[in-house]
Amino acid sequence: MHKLPYKILQRTLPFLLILAVFNLTACAFNSGRVPGSLSTPNDVAAHTVAGVVVGGVVGRIAKNSIGSIATGAVVGGVVGTVVGIYSERPAKYIGKLTEQGIQVVQLGDNVTVILPSDQCFEQGTATITYACEPIMQNLAALFKLYDNAPITITGYTDDVGEPSQARLLTYYQADSVLTYLWAHGIPFRQMTAIGKGADCNVATNDTVAGSAANRHIEIAVRLNT
Repeated sequence: MHKLPYKILQRTLPFLLILAVFNLTACAFNSGRVPGSLSTPNDVAAHTVAGVVVGGVVGRIAKNSIGSIATGAVVGGVVGTVVGIYSERPAKYIGKLTEQGIQVVQLGDNVTVILPSDQCFEQGTATITYACEPIMQNLAALFKLYDNAPITITGYTDDVGEPSQARLLTYYQADSVLTYLWAHGIPFRQMTAIGKGADCNVATNDTVAGSAANRHIEIAVRLNT
């Protein structure tokens, strides 16, 4: 009379444990880390070890034999390694952008990349510079990882010149970034380009450094929407 519940447990518990690899190891080895921050080889190794342990338990419960335990450990190790590597992928490109001097801001589920217009556009135009090409490549590689997440590309500038012209220029600059990302594999429907002109300046325009800071593009992705 007690065999049926045991068989049900025997069949379902392995699947629950496999699911636990994705949830528990992510919490155990990423606690205290800002989302998207750099993973280390030790993190990937830790996920692998956890997968081996859980996989071994799965094999033990499923078949109660040495062969099944070994098979379960191998499968669990593969699953754990995949979890570790996947969690590292966004951090890889965020790290590259940071090394290139690009600011990346993460707040909760929001990820925002800030491109300096002086570095990425020919002066007073929406033409992306040759020097900015490596940055744009890493940017495209990063946002490819966020399938179907909406991306808003907003252009800003300083208070020099006619406001309507400034707004138009920043729209064209944002649209140039959108076009680049679209040409490199980001679905067009996923993106929106906006030109804000001199609205919402982040620094004073009374200094050269402040004006330069105001001339930028913000590419923001909203996760889990």
